[in-house]
Amino acid sequence: MSDGEFSTSQSGVQIFHRTFGAPDTACAGALLLHGLGEHGGRHEESLARLAAHGIHCRTFDWPGHGRSGGRRGHMESIDTIISLVEEQHRALRQAIGPDKPMGLLGHSMGGFFALYMLARFPQMANFSWISSPLINPRANATWLKRILVRGIDRLFPQFPISSGIKTAQCRVGPAHRRDPLMHRKLTVRLGTILIDVAQDLQRLVPQFNPGLHLLITHGSDDAVCPPEFSRALFDRLPVRRKTYHLFQNALHEPFTGPSSTEFFATLEAWVTRELLPGFTEDAVEKTKSAI
Repeated sequence: MSDGEFSTSQSGVQIFHRTFGAPDTACAGALLLHGLGEHGGRHEESLARLAAHGIHCRTFDWPGHGRSGGRRGHMESIDTIISLVEEQHRALRQAIGPDKPMGLLGHSMGGFFALYMLARFPQMANFSWISSPLINPRANATWLKRILVRGIDRLFPQFPISSGIKTAQCRVGPAHRRDPLMHRKLTVRLGTILIDVAQDLQRLVPQFNPGLHLLITHGSDDAVCPPEFSRALFDRLPVRRKTYHLFQNALHEPFTGPSSTEFFATLEAWVTRELLPGFTEDAVEKTKSAI
C-alpha cells in the first residue's frame, strides 16, 4: 500500500487517496468506494489481496470523510459525487494504461454509489465487487424523519444528523479502540441525495452492462443495510456473470470477525474463477491483434 497522497478535486476539496500494487505490471485496475463515516484505509486487506493477484487498486476518502477535506459527512450533490468518481477513475486508467480491464468496487454507501455509476455509465467497468450495499435508505428512517430531512435541506443543507449506526451492528468480537478517522455523521443534503439516488437506481436497473462480471456479498444479519434489498436488486440485474454470496450470521462487515476467513476465501475464489482467466484471454487476443 502506498502512503497516500492528496489532490484537489474539481469542486476544490482536498481528496486523499491510496493505491495498492504495482500499476506497470498489473493485469487490471480497480477503484473502491468506501462507506458512510469510514475511510478507504479500512479496506486495506481486501485491496492488498486483490493486488496480490495483479489487480492495481485505488481508493480515496469521500469529501467529509477520513483524511479528505470538507464538512464531516457532507457532499453537495450527486453531480459532485459523479465528477469525483470519474476523476479517480481517470487517474486509475492513466496509471495502468489504456487497454487493461477496469473494476468498480464498493462497500455500504460506496457500494450503493458504485451500483449507481454502473447503471448510469455501463461501460465504466468490466467487473465489480459490491459489499453490503445500501439499497433502501428509507428502511431505517421513519416517514417523519424523511419529511424533516427534506424540509431542513431546503434551508440548511449542511445541518448534521446522526447516522444512527452502532459498532455492534457492523462487527462482532472484542471492542477496538475507536478509529479517529471515522464518524457517525451525515448532513441532511447527503441524506436527501441517498433517498433520491435510490429511486433512480431502481429505474436504471435495465441499463446495466450484461457482460459485467459481478459479485455481491452480504451478511445475513446485517441490520444497517438489510440483505433482502440487495438480493432483490441482484435478481433484477440483466447481468449474465453474476454471483450473490450471503454469509450466515455475519453483520454489516463480513470482512471482520469470525466471518472474515470465509469472506476472503469467497472473494479470492471469485477473482481466480471469474476474473483472472478472462484477463489472460483478453491479453492473448490483444497480442494476436497486434501481430
